[in-house]
Amino acid sequence: MTSERIRNFAQHTIQAGQILLNSANDISNINQQVQANRDLPNMQANLALILQNTNNLLQRLDGIDERLNNIDERLDNIDERLDNIDERLDNIDERLDNIDERFDELVDHNDARMYELAIMTARAVNVSCVRLSSPIQWIKLDERPLPHHVPTLNDLYNLDRREVNDFLEYYNLQPGRSLKAERMTLGSFHGIPGFLE
Repeated sequence: MTSERIRNFAQHTIQAGQILLNSANDISNINQQVQANRDLPNMQANLALILQNTNNLLQRLDGIDERLNNIDERLDNIDERLDNIDERLDNIDERLDNIDERFDELVDHNDARMYELAIMTARAVNVSCVRLSSPIQWIKLDERPLPHHVPTLNDLYNLDRREVNDFLEYYNLQPGRSLKAERMTLGSFHGIPGFLE
């Protein structure tokens, strides 16, 4: 081999090395592409598996959505039933209010009637109150105690003006001009014959 040929050969080898050096990045990229193309079937299989799993998940989500819609419908039905129950309870409450109001009216009427009967009974008993020793049947109001203990007709005659006025105030009767007039009012209210006009 001649020196010129050796030089040419060395020159070509240097140029080839330079080209190879400059192409290193490209060759590396090509190598990666080749490797990626080899993995492409695996990637496609993985992608198909991912798509299958996604479809399964979507089907499950559709099932869950359908169940939630059923639950929502049931809740709407329950809500409607509760509204109906509320309406019925309102009607019952209104009826109970009416019954309560009517009962209060009956109690008030009964109390008034009992008061009238107590007055009539006391007056009927006091008709026989003709002697000074005769007991007096006093009319009691609203379970309040009487202002003074006055058991007989004689005790009524012996009340002073202040005591008589206590009784008149208790029964909400008008005071008179004199002690005799006030005793007359008190005795007359109780149906005691000696005081009746």
